[in-house]
Amino acid sequence: MTVDAGELMGVEAAPPRLALPQKILARMSTVLLAERLLAGTALNKLLFFADALHQIRHHRTISGSGYTRLEYGTAALGMAQVKDYLLAGGYATRSVGACGDSVQSILTLSGAMRDHARLELVRGCFWPEELAALEEISARLGDLQAVRLSELVARTALWTRADWFGELDLAAACEDAGLRRVLAEAGILV
Repeated sequence: MTVDAGELMGVEAAPPRLALPQKILARMSTVLLAERLLAGTALNKLLFFADALHQIRHHRTISGSGYTRLEYGTAALGMAQVKDYLLAGGYATRSVGACGDSVQSILTLSGAMRDHARLELVRGCFWPEELAALEEISARLGDLQAVRLSELVARTALWTRADWFGELDLAAACEDAGLRRVLAEAGILV
């Protein structure tokens, strides 16, 4: 028997099913959004840093997703579907608002998902070290504006070595001195 992501997130009517990496990204997004409002582009970068940190520490990503090099940083493969899933399922809401010097799409958890029991159910889907990486990235980088997070991504060899719209090689995160420097400057021990 398969369990739908909506059932795991404690919502009765779920939107169409996602592939496994996107289901994990949806749950990761829920953990990151539990603390704050985030511009969609900032969420992409925080997911990248959480996966990269976990890759450095445990030699595997949390999501299993690949990431694409974009002009303003990176985004997980299938992230547009994940955002649509979160919005269609009522897990998150979107508004348009000022974020620094620009107007961006802002995501926040819906009222139902802010319920402590539902959040704990989602958090329970992760191993302790995965949750620790998500929480550390959220605490250290979560308040940065999307433009600043994009600048930090651009300092990594993972991003600079990838072709435009090509996939980043997260397996090489351990050897990326720029990524390690960005994390260390944020007070994250790798």
